Amino acid sequence: MISKIQPFALSASPRYPNSIAWSEENLLAVSNGHMITILNPSLISGPRGFIILRPDKPFPLGLDQIQACGTPLPRARSISWSPSGLAPNSGCLLSVCSAKGSVKIYCFPRSNLCAEWTEVVDISDMLCHFFSNTNFSFLSTNFFHDSGISENVTKDDNQKFKSGITSTKTIKNEARSIKRRKVNESFPQHASREYASRSALVESHYCAWSPIVHSFSGCSLDHTNKLPNKCAILAVGSKSGHIFFFRVDMPKSCNIEDGNSVKAVLVGTLSAHNSWITAISWSLSKSDSSNPHLNLATGCSDGSVKLWVGAISGLAGSFEVNNACFSLLKELVPVNSVPVSTISMVVPAIALDKIILAVGNGSGCLESWVCHASSRKFESSGICRAHDSVVTGLEWTFNGDFLYSSGQEGSLRIWALCGRLLRESSFPNSTPKIKPPNNVIELSDHCYGLALSPGNLMLTFVHDFDSEKLNPMYQARNQKAGIHFLWMGGRFEVSSDKTNLDRNMYGLSNFLDKELMRWQSDILSSLKKYEDADNDLVLWDILLVLSSFKKLSPKFAEHVLCEWLSSWFPNLPSKSSIKNILYHAESLLSILTTRKLHLLSIMSRRLMLAEVLPDRWSGLVYDYVEDCQNDELSLWKNLLAEIEKELCKRLLSFFLKVNIYFASHPFANWVPFSTIHMEQWANMAATSDRLKLLITESRGISCRDKDDDEKLNETCSICSSSVPFEFPEYGFCRNTKNMHKLTRCSVSMKLCRVTKFLWFCMCCHRYSEISVPVSFFTMLTSPLEANFMVLDSDLILDCSKPMCPFCGVFLSRHQSEFHLSISPV
Repeated sequence: MISKIQPFALSASPRYPNSIAWSEENLLAVSNGHMITILNPSLISGPRGFIILRPDKPFPLGLDQIQACGTPLPRARSISWSPSGLAPNSGCLLSVCSAKGSVKIYCFPRSNLCAEWTEVVDISDMLCHFFSNTNFSFLSTNFFHDSGISENVTKDDNQKFKSGITSTKTIKNEARSIKRRKVNESFPQHASREYASRSALVESHYCAWSPIVHSFSGCSLDHTNKLPNKCAILAVGSKSGHIFFFRVDMPKSCNIEDGNSVKAVLVGTLSAHNSWITAISWSLSKSDSSNPHLNLATGCSDGSVKLWVGAISGLAGSFEVNNACFSLLKELVPVNSVPVSTISMVVPAIALDKIILAVGNGSGCLESWVCHASSRKFESSGICRAHDSVVTGLEWTFNGDFLYSSGQEGSLRIWALCGRLLRESSFPNSTPKIKPPNNVIELSDHCYGLALSPGNLMLTFVHDFDSEKLNPMYQARNQKAGIHFLWMGGRFEVSSDKTNLDRNMYGLSNFLDKELMRWQSDILSSLKKYEDADNDLVLWDILLVLSSFKKLSPKFAEHVLCEWLSSWFPNLPSKSSIKNILYHAESLLSILTTRKLHLLSIMSRRLMLAEVLPDRWSGLVYDYVEDCQNDELSLWKNLLAEIEKELCKRLLSFFLKVNIYFASHPFANWVPFSTIHMEQWANMAATSDRLKLLITESRGISCRDKDDDEKLNETCSICSSSVPFEFPEYGFCRNTKNMHKLTRCSVSMKLCRVTKFLWFCMCCHRYSEISVPVSFFTMLTSPLEANFMVLDSDLILDCSKPMCPFCGVFLSRHQSEFHLSISPV
């Protein structure tokens, strides 16, 4: 039985495959009618954003032919989320390709008073300028034959008169045409064949973002070098079979106020196919860490599928158009009569030498390949009839072991990859239940795509409602389509050698023993993924499923956490209790990576202590005086308090060591970090002797601000009374009549300015004025350790991603309850 969770109704239905996409920052975008609806899956019936597709001006390719073609309906043909970090607020950009062929990039609205997303780049306009400046010299002499455009060109107007075509209707048409030319002399006139070729080049049909790439693998901190250039590539497929590549650089520093700083640069072209590009998929191969490369899979309306490989330097490090940025690795499917509808490609995290690719076409057939990058050996699964109609969606899990597919006829299927073969798997019989709202009709017809959550534990799909089964008066008017959510843990494997869990031991009689084992495996696999600091922390689906299991069976949730934490401490006895693990973890926090501390902090705060700590409470846990009655909860509370204290010490020592290093290695763009308030906290918190020695050393360096000591004397921004440093999270002014409580920055511990926009953490509800360098979040050891070196990180000055130093999740602008916001937890 498939459990449908939190369905949501749409007022218009999509019309194209891949009509739904899930971003890395946990936002959903779905194309419905003339608009794109953007949702927060944790508040599916709450605030949402939108993008309205308005009619565009016709491309300036020849006025007569454009007027004859008409204007298509403003629908989205393709949508694609960028990787996180490209937007000015460090979020994701959304690219939209309309049915008319225009491509635009949108970002989160700049104003708190607006729900419509802001257009930041018009890709089609850039293409028009590029071709206009080159006088369409991009077209080859054989382009018309290659692209399949008809050579049936209309005769010249004068030849019509010479041949004796002098009917009244013809004369009126010619007079009207001459008048139109006089009014629009500024527009060039082209023959039909030339206009068709130019239109096929400019009009786009598909768009897709690449993963984040670096223009070079490392850098030194010498003043002659720059920070590594991080960017993503937007591939835009045209109706001519060409693909154009636009680079969008990640901002060097995030800006919470500016929304117009996104810039795209055309860096490459590729003549991929001879007809319309209908599908594009990216992947990044890191089997050779010193020389990673991009993989590009392309599908065409003529049925052909090709796999390309390209050097990152040819796209990420160039400002000129490169016509040879990709080379053909293999043509997987030759030209045939069935168009390609969707492609999904993944490089498994557990097998970086593999490229796994799946292709769905218009007849409902599915085929997959496994490519071994080192030997360039391809293994095909063969063609199988997966659906009765067009395959509208394909999604691999991040390990490449399962594939999800949807068909236009309304079916969903799961496939397990066994070697090189795809075998159909079954949906989970039982899942943690969440009561769905009653105001949504669950009568579906056509399915137009699917998407997986960041943790791969939840699947969403969009479909039409069957209008014949809806009430024509109340339902059929405003419920045209719907979004449904399914739990995807607990899938049945074809074969498993692992011992199954006993469902009766955990009081989960509705679950099969094999299902529980798979649930545990899926949750641990997702948690293992986020132990890598390169993956942004979005634990929403993991926390949601663990919270559900915690309500159904606390013993099972505790067992999963024991299995997860035991892998961090191999010296622990096998099958240790959660209490023993917590005691052990509290004494070994200093040897854990910063990412593991953040994971443990989130699990403690948002899962185990969710019912103890107030929902909107922020602050260091050891300042929270209410005691827990439960011994186990007390252990979690003490552990969280020690984690946050450890992170405070790491942050202060990190800033101090960076200041000391740059005092002896001058760098032009470096400004010393102000640590005077953090040092005051260290004196109050009775920290280690090594940290006190580091503070003493930093006070003697020449780079330290001479006025630092005076910065402790802060004043209230409301009444100008003095505010002594007493607490790291907030301050109280000394106004005897009306004492004001003021917020402190979670990074510097200084008082936040009321006139400045602040970053906000959705996990611990702290505020911040400044960003912590990315290198702090990738540290493998504490900066107080003897083997810690500043030069271990290439990103020592990179503040492009605002993240909470206590949780590791993305910070965002604080939104009111009636505006769309992200929910990483």
